[in-house]
Amino acid sequence: MNIEQQRPFAPGRPHRYHGRDEVRAGYRTAWSATSVRLREIHDIAVFDSTDPEVVIGQWGATATLEPGAAPVAITGLLILRVRDGLIVHALDYMDSLGTFHALGRLPALMDSLRLSDTVQP
Repeated sequence: MNIEQQRPFAPGRPHRYHGRDEVRAGYRTAWSATSVRLREIHDIAVFDSTDPEVVIGQWGATATLEPGAAPVAITGLLILRVRDGLIVHALDYMDSLGTFHALGRLPALMDSLRLSDTVQP
């Protein structure tokens, strides 16, 4: 299984994973690099596609920022190309701004973006 992921919103992350072990390790690394912990995945919806190899799924999840913190809702979209029973291409998007907002971190994110705009190379 070779999975190519286009990751326009994840700088510094690999653009391609080869095989199940790399996919699992990549997701494990990404989620362990943040203090956000998924608690439950729900509201899964699968949409029809005109291409029989393409699967489009939307999901909602409950997550917490730290143990004991109030849960927040996050959402994402996953587009897969499946060939011969194996995932050969994946696009994985999460509503990052919605997640930052739900966690109360959107103002800090906006401030950091403003600061980066004022810094001259």
